[in-house]
Amino acid sequence: MDNLRDELKKFSDSDAVRILFKSGEVKVEPYEPLTADDIDDFDSMNLDEMNADDLEFMLNQAEDLLDELEEEEPEDEESEEHDLWEARISETEDFIDRLRDRLDDLEDEDEND
Repeated sequence: MDNLRDELKKFSDSDAVRILFKSGEVKVEPYEPLTADDIDDFDSMNLDEMNADDLEFMLNQAEDLLDELEEEEPEDEESEEHDLWEARISETEDFIDRLRDRLDDLEDEDEND
């Protein structure tokens, strides 16, 4: 996808959307409650191809996703559902760290130019 914002322009301001990261692709679709299948593998995202604006936008989206996930903690800490929830939280936190690192790299590149 050349530009994440172009994909988002397909929706009106009142539409609830979510951004999915699956198999190295960004997918924008109408919002529905998240399922375990929505988070495939954040590690497959190629952040080097994204500009700072798109990275910042994605960072905001990922932070919002993390907030939502944290509110969905299952009560039974011994359940498989809780284990899955913890994995989703960890993957999202790792992805946020990657976004921040890439933004820092871009900032350093700009300072050296």
